[in-house]
Amino acid sequence: MTKQSSLRAGSMGLIGLALVAAALVAVKRLMGVDLPPWARFAVLLAVFVVAVGSTWRWWSVLDEVAREAHKFAWYWGGSVGMAVAGIVMVLVDGRHIAAPDFLPGQHGDFTTGALTVMLAQILGYLVAWAGWWWTRR
Repeated sequence: MTKQSSLRAGSMGLIGLALVAAALVAVKRLMGVDLPPWARFAVLLAVFVVAVGSTWRWWSVLDEVAREAHKFAWYWGGSVGMAVAGIVMVLVDGRHIAAPDFLPGQHGDFTTGALTVMLAQILGYLVAWAGWWWTRR
């Protein structure tokens, strides 16, 4: 398999996962169908296996420079993003500063906190990754 076809296969696997997740959410929201816990576990396990396999394939064909860019961005961007999310969570007190609400519907504090950390890390990663490439152009 060539490098380009391997990258394409990894990308298509991840896009397929996004479509499956969107379909499951749509079925639940539009038709009110909720999977039993064992079925949700099976779907999540399958998604995890395909995601790891797709990511492994994608990572194996990257050159050293691209790998270093991603490692730098996840370390520095993810760390700074996590620190910023920690500061936000310390400042949120419910009376003066409301917790961020990213998802429609009722969600617990744990879900809101976890999503805040993930989004802050992804944003930090994107900024660090773009900065890494910008300084080496």
